Amino acid sequence: MKETENKFQIETEAIQETVQQELFERRTIAIALGLLPKCIKEFEFTVYGKHATATAIQFWPSYTREQSESITVSIPKEHQSKFKFPCAAELHSRRLKNILILG
Repeated sequence: MKETENKFQIETEAIQETVQQELFERRTIAIALGLLPKCIKEFEFTVYGKHATATAIQFWPSYTREQSESITVSIPKEHQSKFKFPCAAELHSRRLKNILILG
C-alpha cells in the first residue's frame, strides 16, 4: 500500500510541475501577444477538448481574486494553437487511467 501511495505522490508532483511549467510558458506568450498585462497576480486558462486548447484567460490584479476585479480575455482563433497544454493533458489522462485500474 505504501508503494502505491508513493507512486501516486510522485505522479501528482510530476503533474503539478508540468502544469506550472506550461502555465508559465503560456502566460509568457499571452503577455507577448498583448492578451495579458505584465502586472497580473492571478490567472487561469479556460481549456477545452482532448488536446487541451485554451480559448480564454481570466485574470485578476490581486491575489484575492475578487469577482468584481475579474477580467476575461478571449484568445483569438489564430493564436489558440499556441495555447495548448499537451503535457498536462497527457499526465492527467494517465493519472485517471491509473486511478481506474487501481480502483
